[in-house]
Amino acid sequence: MTLDELVALYPRTRKTAGAAAVSGYIPIDVWLYFEGCVRAEMRKRMLRVYFRGPRVASRNRRTQASGTLKQDATHAVIYVRS
Repeated sequence: MTLDELVALYPRTRKTAGAAAVSGYIPIDVWLYFEGCVRAEMRKRMLRVYFRGPRVASRNRRTQASGTLKQDATHAVIYVRS
């Protein structure tokens, strides 16, 4: 599967439209299966993936939540690298 086919399967939604998102929410099982196929094309296009799901508190800052870890993610979203 190519990156364009993956993005076509999971288009941007109203939730991701305001951001620099390229795709909508991709289920993590689908992402893990196709990650190897699309990573090289993502590097060429300067894209990155953010994982969505429960946020985990950082060890340094116990009061603020940091990003979602890959192992805890429920979805992935492809964004333009900033």
